[in-house]
Amino acid sequence: MTDPVSRLASIVRQAGTYVPFYRRHWAIGSRSVPPIRCREDFEALPLVTKQDLLSAAPTDLIDARYRRVRLHTERTSGSSGQVFEMRYTASSRRRRQLRFLRGLVAAGYRPGLALMIVSSQETATIDRRRAWTRGLRWYYADLDDPSEQLAALYHRVRPDI
Repeated sequence: MTDPVSRLASIVRQAGTYVPFYRRHWAIGSRSVPPIRCREDFEALPLVTKQDLLSAAPTDLIDARYRRVRLHTERTSGSSGQVFEMRYTASSRRRRQLRFLRGLVAAGYRPGLALMIVSSQETATIDRRRAWTRGLRWYYADLDDPSEQLAALYHRVRPDI
């Protein structure tokens, strides 16, 4: 396994090479991404703000190695005022799901325990998850549901975690 600085430097190089937004944002002189050899070299990169990402064309945020139709899209809740879309490959989505499960296990979850997840994802996504997770005793609720409805579900489910 490589050290964290080398690993992050590799990710930055790939983003600067394959993602149009980062290639332009980090352009310094004629170089698209300055060389990263140590932790201090990251300071030469301009910071990326949420507004920068929101202002970018959606296609400029996609790695050129992946076709958009093959990506899974998730959206933020928009609680800060604007919804932001993130796109993932199937393999990176699976890794995210496994990290989520590992976090649940670290919090004490074990298969068979009742779990209530309050999510801000689209209603259709929540409904699909409700269908296949019922057997696991996972219950999804929509963050936008009235608090009385969330409380009623909580009392009915009695989650273990």
